[in-house]
Amino acid sequence: MPDHVHVLAAGQCDASDLRAYVHRCKQQTGYDWKCLRRHHGRLWQEGYHDRILRDADPDQGVRRRRV
Repeated sequence: MPDHVHVLAAGQCDASDLRAYVHRCKQQTGYDWKCLRRHHGRLWQEGYHDRILRDADPDQGVRRRRV
């Protein structure tokens, strides 16, 4: 599937807000896509799928190195 992105983000404090982070990222990249690069149409679909890893969860199955 070439038309999607995976992001592994880590909050820096207890007040970190994943929803706000995703909203800001999608807003900024959508603006860049539409206005600065003069594309028409939307870059992102509404919503997203998240998987929350707790401190004790291993991230080996989630994190892979791509070449």
